[in-house]
Amino acid sequence: MAKRASRKQSSNRGAGTAAGTPRDAAIDALLGLLGERGWDEIGLGDIAKRADLALADLRAAVPSKLAILAAFSERIDVVVIAGGPAEGDAERDRLFDVLMRRLDALTPYRQGVKGLARFMRRTPALALLRSEEHTSE
Repeated sequence: MAKRASRKQSSNRGAGTAAGTPRDAAIDALLGLLGERGWDEIGLGDIAKRADLALADLRAAVPSKLAILAAFSERIDVVVIAGGPAEGDAERDRLFDVLMRRLDALTPYRQGVKGLARFMRRTPALALLRSEEHTSE
């Protein structure tokens, strides 16, 4: 049990903070804004302002809100993978371990993820675009 707790701490290291790059600042800004208002009410200018970036610098780092979501997904993937191999003897246990890591990594972004989920329920095309973006990479 202690092993799980220590891995949880290390897997969340830096999950809620920007690493100082424009891309990280954009991710944090978008997720923060999503906790306050809807996806369709947020523009790149809003994200640039929240991230304290010039719009040109934001566009150079991430050209769209969907690109920011893809970068956020990559950030969470890195945290989950950094936890090492999934633990457990059975496949079900290993899957559960990975799912719990992902939930732990998403916790600092809870309000933003909830805001995004509300919009995606009303706009299934966004979920479709998001999944197509992942399969084309």
